[in-house]
Amino acid sequence: MATIDTSTEREEVKEGKEEKAAYYVLVGGEAHETQGVIPEKRELMHTSLTYVAAAYAQLRGAGVPRSRIITIVQVRDYLEGLKDGQYPKVMYEKECALLLKEGGSDYDFDAVCPSTVWRVVLGLKNENYPKVVPKGKDKVKSLTLAIYSHGDSHPAVKIIKHQHQHQHQQWTL
Repeated sequence: MATIDTSTEREEVKEGKEEKAAYYVLVGGEAHETQGVIPEKRELMHTSLTYVAAAYAQLRGAGVPRSRIITIVQVRDYLEGLKDGQYPKVMYEKECALLLKEGGSDYDFDAVCPSTVWRVVLGLKNENYPKVVPKGKDKVKSLTLAIYSHGDSHPAVKIIKHQHQHQHQQWTL
């Protein structure tokens, strides 16, 4: 395993200006809304989580700064639903060790959805989406979008539940 120095992340600067850089967006997730239950009762293992964590570790090992890797994956969401000290939590914590050490996923829980991927890739930065691919052809040399999936599906956007006066649920997208 490669040793990764995370203490000195620098962007290359030429004549006081950042050079174009490669960016990496790593996506994976499992929506409990589609499975209908909390994580510990889900039928499927979160296979995409281990692939995102492995890709993240490989990129960091190759010297890619954390600032140029954007992760959209349910790390904490999934881990919080598993029992401490038991499989599969121990396995996931081991597989995701570097990602967790370096702050976890940039987007987690219900922010793991297609609208987040869209905003991140298009550079639509705001208070809810602080880490995105920079806008402008003078800033981005290349973009790798890696989507790891095992056939699950997600709501297209974050869903907010409202109670109607007649006690019916209304969904706002």
